[in-house]
Amino acid sequence: MNGQMLPVGSLYQDRLRDESRLCGSAATISFPAGQEEVRQQMEWLAAQKIPVTVQGARTGICGAAVPRGGHILDLGKLDRVLGLRGGPETGLVLEVQPGVSLSIIREGLSRGAFPGEGWDETSRETAKTLRSGPVKWRLAPDPTEETATIGGLFCCNAKGPNARRYGTVGDHVTEVTVVLADGRCWEIPRGRFRFRQGGCPLPDGGRLELGELPACPPVSRPLFPYEGMDLVDLFAGSEGMLGVVTRLALQLSPAPAQSWGVLFFFSDEDQPVQFALQAGAAALEGASLTAGEFYDGASLRQIQKQKDLSSRLKELPDIPPYAGAAVYLELEGEEEEGMEEALLLLSELFAGCGGREEDTWAACGPGELEKLRLLRHTAPESANHAIDEARRQEGGITKLCADIAFPPERLEEWSLRYRRDIRESGIPGVVFGHILEGHLHVNLLPATLEEHRQGQGMIEGWCAAAVAQGGRVADENGIGKQKRDWFLGSVTPEQLEAARKIKAFFDPEGLLNPGNML
Repeated sequence: MNGQMLPVGSLYQDRLRDESRLCGSAATISFPAGQEEVRQQMEWLAAQKIPVTVQGARTGICGAAVPRGGHILDLGKLDRVLGLRGGPETGLVLEVQPGVSLSIIREGLSRGAFPGEGWDETSRETAKTLRSGPVKWRLAPDPTEETATIGGLFCCNAKGPNARRYGTVGDHVTEVTVVLADGRCWEIPRGRFRFRQGGCPLPDGGRLELGELPACPPVSRPLFPYEGMDLVDLFAGSEGMLGVVTRLALQLSPAPAQSWGVLFFFSDEDQPVQFALQAGAAALEGASLTAGEFYDGASLRQIQKQKDLSSRLKELPDIPPYAGAAVYLELEGEEEEGMEEALLLLSELFAGCGGREEDTWAACGPGELEKLRLLRHTAPESANHAIDEARRQEGGITKLCADIAFPPERLEEWSLRYRRDIRESGIPGVVFGHILEGHLHVNLLPATLEEHRQGQGMIEGWCAAAVAQGGRVADENGIGKQKRDWFLGSVTPEQLEAARKIKAFFDPEGLLNPGNML
């Protein structure tokens, strides 16, 4: 086994970091090529009581994949699309290893073909429906970061712009295979193991006992079971703390016949909030509003800077120099007439908020939509570039990102608060995110260590205020190590005790992803 454990040394220094810009340490690293190797390595590491940090593409922004000593288990070689099953009537299910990237899934579904090496006959026959069937298929949540692995997206229970209608990645996982901390393997199909009467039956015949459970989710994170919760959902968002996911079955969804996107530009940041609230409440007929993204003026300026560096972004017009903010809305439907009626209503709302027809960009169809969606991808990327520039001068600077969600009725209040606090602090910042859900991302861009310290205090204050108003301190990007203290301040002692009981049950030595969340 030791022969598979490589010293980190200088060769694997990049594995000590993720997109949070936090940096950790580790003695060894391994690259298992299959589930059995994962099982063997976990069994050996557990016997030696060596802490293990599980990694994928390291696209996370909260430090969950940053090691705290011990060993790194890199799942990059578990990157096969394993098969396809189901049919048009029952729906299609795509089976993948955790190292498969979101871009591979999107490309395969778009082409109607995946690398099928080793596929059984059933999978090969089912794949023909992708190429010749009348229905196009997709993974409906559609997270933004296309280089992320499906294992990482499941383990932070990522959302994406379509969460308003389609929920999280975890909601679309029908089965997982998990290697536990001691090397045991569990197959967990959705619907078979649920929390009832204070506990949950387990795949090995045992039972997890927790005592009285709440009737509904007390917080938006896992490790806090509730009556009726599926065991699959306990692992969704658990950030590698309970086991190593080696296989996932993804429920695919039929793509709508019509998909349209419109980007509305505003001269200031007050107008888009009112527009978004009205759009979210509008009674649309013949179409559904699936995504609503907000960009403040600072994020638009950052995107424009990146535009000259991206060949794909160059296909878009320049962002209007007067733009103080923008809202991107995406519509789905089956009939073009219904889509046109919905767009007309949204245009009327836009005009009522001071907008003009010439202040819009519109797209129809997958190809054109992808161009507008690039803006959502570029927004966090541009913030990361700014942080990297600051780090060249001050190495201790890390990413400062608030992933706060609050009730939509408080959207205007929080929009004003973010602007006021950023302006008064003098620290540059960009705000973007899922405006229809009251879920905005604030990225502070400190230039000095003093500004970094000040920014941390600002975010702590925001988190405390949001929790007091029924909000959540982290809604889709995970907790990891960077947001751990903010998260712990948002849960009750009873919730924390239950979470620690679950952690101790699955990982009694505390070896898996130490420092995350708890």
